[in-house]
Amino acid sequence: MRAGITGHQDLGTSGNIAWVEERLAEWIARESVNLGFTSLARGADQLFAKILRRKEIPFVGILPSVGYETTFEVNADRERFVNLCAAAVRLVRLDFSAPTEAAFLAAGRRVVDEAEMVFAIWNGLPAAGTGGTGDVVAYALAQGKRLVHLDPWTRKILEIEK
Repeated sequence: MRAGITGHQDLGTSGNIAWVEERLAEWIARESVNLGFTSLARGADQLFAKILRRKEIPFVGILPSVGYETTFEVNADRERFVNLCAAAVRLVRLDFSAPTEAAFLAAGRRVVDEAEMVFAIWNGLPAAGTGGTGDVVAYALAQGKRLVHLDPWTRKILEIEK
């Protein structure tokens, strides 16, 4: 199963992060994910790639633009990004000359287009800016993709079939 990820960069508490990591790892195993697609943003995307890497499941990095690495303000996030890029089986850099909301939305859509199912690590609210998690979830649903919504704040999981 080819799976993509969309999700928040800030997952909240360490308890939230641990809950997401455990549940996401369970779903990856349950669905026999054999290839992942991620934009490698901090938070949910990097956590997904970390789990795939630990399970020795290949993943493709969908990078929104030239200069995407400059969006990582914290050194640890940027270092994880660089390491995950090196671990990806393939990197696809979209044809945007700079990191913009339009580039982020295009990358989210590309992740959805490549995947058979999408994991959404999401609070259920509309996107704060164009290209946010809510926009990518709406696109996935419009495309008829199977979606597994994990909400780390309520600790609820909702599966939406196409």
